[in-house]
Amino acid sequence: MLVKRACPVCRRSDTVTELKRPFQFTLGAAVMCAAGGGIGGVFWALGQEKEYRCENCPRIFFAHTRTSRVFRILAIITYCIVAVVVLWALVLMIKN
Repeated sequence: MLVKRACPVCRRSDTVTELKRPFQFTLGAAVMCAAGGGIGGVFWALGQEKEYRCENCPRIFFAHTRTSRVFRILAIITYCIVAVVVLWALVLMIKN
């Protein structure tokens, strides 16, 4: 089922088009890949919002899709697991 996005300003959904952004390797992507491993970086990249443009009122806005929300949650879970493992390792090092 295709969900049409409505413009947050004029509320029309028939004039909204999705903009295709090329992948840009940013510092944020590098940090997320280093912190959560390759899988965490992939989840983080796929969890980004999509960019849309309204043709009626020349406005660009961002919105999540169902898929990006799922990957955003998976990225958060991955980073929480990594944080718990690192804290657990620190606690074990301090005890010894």
